[in-house]
Amino acid sequence: MNKMNKKGFTLIELLSIILILSIILSISTIVIGDLIEMVEKQAFINDVKTMVETAKLQYNTENDNNSVSFLYEYGIDNSGIADQINKEAEGGILQIKGNKPSSGSIEVTKDGVVVDQLVSNNGKWCAVKQVNENESKVGKADEMDCVPEDLKKDPDVCVIEHEDGTDTYEINSVCDLYELAKEVNEGYSFENEKVLLNKNLDMSDSSTLNEEFKAVYDSIGFNPIGTQQNPFKGKFEGKAKTISNLTINLPTTDIIGLFGYMNAGEIVGLNIENINVTGQNYVGGLLGYGVGTSIVREIILKKSNITGNSYVGGLVGNFDAQESSNVIVEADVRGNSTIGIIYGRIRGGSSGTSRIVESGSAIATDGTAAIGSASGYSASAYYSNEVYINDAQQDDGFNYETDRNDINFYEAAGLDTWIGGDNNSTGYYFDYDDKGEIILKSVEKNPMNFNLKGSGTKEEPYLIESEKDWK
Repeated sequence: MNKMNKKGFTLIELLSIILILSIILSISTIVIGDLIEMVEKQAFINDVKTMVETAKLQYNTENDNNSVSFLYEYGIDNSGIADQINKEAEGGILQIKGNKPSSGSIEVTKDGVVVDQLVSNNGKWCAVKQVNENESKVGKADEMDCVPEDLKKDPDVCVIEHEDGTDTYEINSVCDLYELAKEVNEGYSFENEKVLLNKNLDMSDSSTLNEEFKAVYDSIGFNPIGTQQNPFKGKFEGKAKTISNLTINLPTTDIIGLFGYMNAGEIVGLNIENINVTGQNYVGGLLGYGVGTSIVREIILKKSNITGNSYVGGLVGNFDAQESSNVIVEADVRGNSTIGIIYGRIRGGSSGTSRIVESGSAIATDGTAAIGSASGYSASAYYSNEVYINDAQQDDGFNYETDRNDINFYEAAGLDTWIGGDNNSTGYYFDYDDKGEIILKSVEKNPMNFNLKGSGTKEEPYLIESEKDWK
């Protein structure tokens, strides 16, 4: 019987095998990448077809042969809520589930459908169509020159957009928000000026950061906007956009939050979600310390963890200011003393009940923990049975399962909702989204117009033909 040949591979043979495997892997990666891109493109093509057909259907059933446009403005409606602009009136949305575009428009007329630079939610694909064409042409947005100008900025340059002669600045990227913090902390207060958030910001995405801000991101996550020496004094308008996945890790530093110190400033119309903030004293998810005639209102803060030593709040650590109202909070707050799910301490401003704690907890290892405020003036709030203070369950008659996302309950709690309107004239109110959840809406983009058909007389009564009409 012949013995088995136990001779192994030579070095040259081994290197050859490694080279062959590398080539195969490279080819596979390219093929897989092309396949993913092809699937992604086809999905967008299908989305466009669905949107066009839905727009035609809504045109045929609702608009009496008037042309109608469904507009998606970059940075405004990429959250999935788009405005329908009618020649006669404004109202409604394109009733479609799934991914919405980030910019562009669909216009339906009696002659056909025009698709104008409809850009996919990720900014990669674009669709265009003329009236006389049967199908939309789809290609890469940059190749079709569909990419909005603010996406073409040099990623190494962070600039807060500002039009000369105006008092308004714009935040269009994560990098811009870092630049805002830098400018405020270096002494520019934005007093008597406005800063507009034009886009949802995922703070875990560092792709737009330059080297300076990438170093901040890698070390502490985010540097709070405003210090005691250089506070923020402007108006930050969130435009119902969302800042999510923010991390601040400064366990030995006071006055910590998305905004550190604000003096006679205002924060309004903002969603904050899934953030982790760690500081020492005066720590909040939105604001560490507010003084003067500062205002915080129309804010939703959810799924957040806030940790510190003293004066720690889910929303604000310490508030010695004018007003804080119309807020919805869902946060877990930890510290040694003066710990509140909404405020650590509040020593001024509205003491009304236009505050809701949907769920969350406050734990103080060596002091007071509370729902509204652990110290200072009264800061009463409605809260659900999913709220815990030092591990003890609370119950205010607000059932988390049945009352959460019931707009009637939120109206009764004193919040500005679709039912009662924008009573404080901030330009924001709370309403349902297409999933039946309570969200913050902008009056500018979702006006509360009375547009029922009919004249309201016995001969021509108002007609209710849709859910929106019923509302």
